[in-house]
Amino acid sequence: DWMNFVEHTARTHDIPFINIMSEFQSMPREDAVNLFIPSGKLKYPGAAGHLNDRGNEVVAKRIYKELRTRLLPPQ
Repeated sequence: DWMNFVEHTARTHDIPFINIMSEFQSMPREDAVNLFIPSGKLKYPGAAGHLNDRGNEVVAKRIYKELRTRLLPPQ
């Protein structure tokens, strides 16, 4: 429900929106979980649950793909 609200609101205000959640939902659960920092991995307690290096790479590639698709004319 939250993602539907965010996506709808972005469209309403002409804000580009890329739903990264679909990228994670299309993966096996174990693969998706491995893209995040597990609890206790780092000394900084707020790190748990944030993307790790691999997770950031997945997100960056998805954003790059979307930007190329939306901004470059079809070839």
